[in-house]
Amino acid sequence: MKSFQERTISRRNFILGLAGAGVVSLTTGTALAYIKNRDTLNTDTKDLALPGNIKDPTKPQLGQPSPLLAEGETEFEKNMDFSDLTIDAKYKGRTLVLVELFGGNQGFAMCPYANNGDFNSNHGVKELIPFDNEIGFHQELVDLAEFKDKIAIVEGVGHLNKNLSHFTMKDRWHLCDSDDKQNYSSGFWARTSNALATHNDGLVAASTSGYALSMAGVTAPFLSASSLDQLSILSDSAYAEYRDTVASFDGDVKDLGAIYQSIYQTQNQFPPVVAAAPDWTQASANGNPGDLGKQLQVASYLIQADVGIQVIHVTTGGFDLHGGLSFEYPELMKKVNIALSGFLTEIEEAGLADNVTVALASEFGRRVNINGQGSDHGNTSTLMVIGGNVKPGRYGQTPSLKNLDSSGNVKAEVPFDSYLASLAQGCLGVPADRLLTQQTEQLDMFI
Repeated sequence: MKSFQERTISRRNFILGLAGAGVVSLTTGTALAYIKNRDTLNTDTKDLALPGNIKDPTKPQLGQPSPLLAEGETEFEKNMDFSDLTIDAKYKGRTLVLVELFGGNQGFAMCPYANNGDFNSNHGVKELIPFDNEIGFHQELVDLAEFKDKIAIVEGVGHLNKNLSHFTMKDRWHLCDSDDKQNYSSGFWARTSNALATHNDGLVAASTSGYALSMAGVTAPFLSASSLDQLSILSDSAYAEYRDTVASFDGDVKDLGAIYQSIYQTQNQFPPVVAAAPDWTQASANGNPGDLGKQLQVASYLIQADVGIQVIHVTTGGFDLHGGLSFEYPELMKKVNIALSGFLTEIEEAGLADNVTVALASEFGRRVNINGQGSDHGNTSTLMVIGGNVKPGRYGQTPSLKNLDSSGNVKAEVPFDSYLASLAQGCLGVPADRLLTQQTEQLDMFI
């Protein structure tokens, strides 16, 4: 193993070192890495390996970067083989950042229609920033709207077989299991990343919010972290102590306490990795990007490190507005505006805009009719896809906000699995039929 040289370590090698060490998020709040040369990324990690019988995904999985499957492998997954997969060269270097707005985002207020006066006012939409003469952006998305020549608005995304439980629908999204037939135990983005890894020898995927079911079962190099503050480099002496502690682990989960103790004892030897966060991740007069800004800072860091990252899952919450809708939703849009526009601007200034795509997701939308001061869970929503390789325009089919189903839901026009499949195939070049048992219709959103 090559000796660690703190003064000459590059960001790229640091991130690759994390992947080489099999690092995922630790409950101590610190991710550890001893830097490795890329040539030894996949071969020189045995001295960090723990036995493979640790079953708690919140515990360290050193040397075992794949999060656990939701259940046992299905027949489809057992037969999944990407060794013969061909990915066109035009997709090389592309990165998809999936931003999950957890809680059920009211997409019809994020991208409101011009002719829905009562609905708009009830949702705190005081004015509409035009996208065209029919649809636009919430007034708080003023900076994000500047990217409209790189935005695809996807209308009517929802579920043909609806269930309005947060957790059921989040699981369906993460697995891309549209009919809940339990065809998959691995996450959709895990399957996508495993396919990409056949053409990518770097760090393929990451989650910036800790464990995500969408990444369950990933065998490609993967990193899970929720803050750059978690990423620290072990000095030679700290690494030796940590390695010896790990080597003494006999497979009993209760003995993990010794590992945690070793981490705490050596934390003062961890040199810092990054400088102060950029302005767009901080609270300002325009609003507070909060955790979304911090996670997108991690995403930007990983992309600019040039380590091969192609899939990044970002999650932020607060969208389950059963009350306070007219004043809380605008505050959420302020956060989204600052975080997304700041991230996109930073990526653009780094000269990477043509290869980076941001796609929004939410487990479901909201009902159109107000319930007191809020709105109930709804089946259908509007989403956005943003990036330099996106064909700007409107996709899907404009849903009727008046012709509702018997439960008061807007009828879905674009099945959510078609939306996800379009991202994997159109943005990253992985054919949907290699990832899914069900047939999907693709949205032609990408150059």
